[in-house]
Amino acid sequence: MKSALRSIAVACGAALSLAAQAATVVVGERSPDTTVLAGVQSQDQVSGTPASLTGLGAGFAGYRLELIQWWGYDLADAGNDAAPFAVTFNSSTVTGSLSRTGAGALADTPNGQPGTRLFLYTLDLDDGLNVQLTGSNSLALWNTSLDSDWYWQTSGSGDEGDMAYRLTASRPDTNELPEPASLALVACAGVGLLAGTRRRKPAQGSAH
Repeated sequence: MKSALRSIAVACGAALSLAAQAATVVVGERSPDTTVLAGVQSQDQVSGTPASLTGLGAGFAGYRLELIQWWGYDLADAGNDAAPFAVTFNSSTVTGSLSRTGAGALADTPNGQPGTRLFLYTLDLDDGLNVQLTGSNSLALWNTSLDSDWYWQTSGSGDEGDMAYRLTASRPDTNELPEPASLALVACAGVGLLAGTRRRKPAQGSAH
């Protein structure tokens, strides 16, 4: 019986995990060219204004923004050891936990920048934020390090407005407990109750 209960717990955990994953969806994405230096410079002390994208996430009004991801590189700091960013969505500053992962080495170019490293940045928005998508959304960001020479990688054109990004959001009315998760909880509770009933039956029979 203990083995059966453990199996039930594992199955329920897997069901809840899948339900949570199903609660979010990518609402906008453009992949980067990972073979060539083709970025748009976006650092506040040089450009004066952040690089920005507009017209994002059409058709997802009411969804709640969860993750913002973008790709970029720094010619002054190849390791991107200091990479603070100011990020705005629909003209409002958004904050969260920022992480980065390596996304490969960009090809050597005639401008003498060999072995430049491309990074994927992920901003996991703070739980206290409730950023709702509208019919048309905008994203702007820049690197605020004084020592940076940072570029927001594009899909290969190097043109403003072609920067690579990904937006992930949760579906409307699923921010507290997704409906699939609710169903999974009910099913697990029912199976657990059944297992408990079966375990008690031999004890009841031995009392007579």
